[in-house]
Amino acid sequence: MQRKPVDVGNGAVCASFGVDSSLLAVGAPHPEAGLVELTAAPAFPVEHDGNGADVRRHRASLTDPAHAVLRVADSSGRLMDDRQAWRCEGRGWSADVDVWTVAERPAVIQRFHVQRHGPGRLRIDFAGRLDRPGYAEITPVGAIPPPWAPSHVTARGGTLEVTTANSDPEVDAIIEASVSDIQPASWVAKDGAAWLELAWEDGASSAFEVLLTVTLRTPGHTDLTTTAMSAATSRPGSVALGDRVAWLNDGAGSQMASTSSSNASSSRRWAGPSVAIS
Repeated sequence: MQRKPVDVGNGAVCASFGVDSSLLAVGAPHPEAGLVELTAAPAFPVEHDGNGADVRRHRASLTDPAHAVLRVADSSGRLMDDRQAWRCEGRGWSADVDVWTVAERPAVIQRFHVQRHGPGRLRIDFAGRLDRPGYAEITPVGAIPPPWAPSHVTARGGTLEVTTANSDPEVDAIIEASVSDIQPASWVAKDGAAWLELAWEDGASSAFEVLLTVTLRTPGHTDLTTTAMSAATSRPGSVALGDRVAWLNDGAGSQMASTSSSNASSSRRWAGPSVAIS
């Protein structure tokens, strides 16, 4: 069974997707914190640092869609051959899914091209927080900083905003949903989680698109919205697909973490969602 997630990145952002198309986590460099994550995975217990079995178990759990930041509920999905495309199915619909990043911007985009097959429902669930990396290390290299306080989640129509409880470090996540040829997309936030639900009774077959844009806003990066990048998303091949790179913890990922952590309180390397050790 395929366990290793699909990793995309561009030097300004990195993201891991599960084999069912779930968005597992998003990371970005931060001038003070080193690296920040939008994640829903359980925190790694600091008392288990250096325990090889516990570290491997935790890293493997990071690939579990149950710990995803964004996931389509009540659906099944499978990874296609090109490694950055999926086929998903739910009640009354099927969808082709692809992902990409925008050049030099801290944003990752996931697109669902949905075909309706009669009355149905499509629900996207959000769960997650902004936090420092998990620091699950087999070989301890220093003190682990405490996790951040729980994040605040606010919904405004098709925009979901995730902010840290304190302004230090300065970072927030913006998740924007746009839907074509169907009712406007609106998030509902409650108790730190959120969901967006589309439902239809019309039995006629027709297609529509759902576009999810996740942006990590850190100092030094400007905001990016689906409205501002409409040209990029309408023709992703000319702007984004050529900028896709594999995001490997022992390659570009560790380089970005090392480069961005010069002013960070910890020099530990990121062992993020793309690590799966059997």
